[in-house]
Amino acid sequence: MPVLGPCKDGYVAYNYTDHQLCLKFVGNKVPYPEAAARCQAEGGDLFKLETVAKYTIMTDYLGA
Repeated sequence: MPVLGPCKDGYVAYNYTDHQLCLKFVGNKVPYPEAAARCQAEGGDLFKLETVAKYTIMTDYLGA
């Protein structure tokens, strides 16, 4: 498993399979293309709930 480094300020780290996810919640409601562009401008992407593991990470992150 690779060595995981710290996430940027404002992000929270989670281990997912063989890599690290750095999550940041932004509560502003904006259209999808704008949200995607903002994420990409910070070097990331929107979080997609495509697996049960990612769903579990998101519910933990949001405290649900």
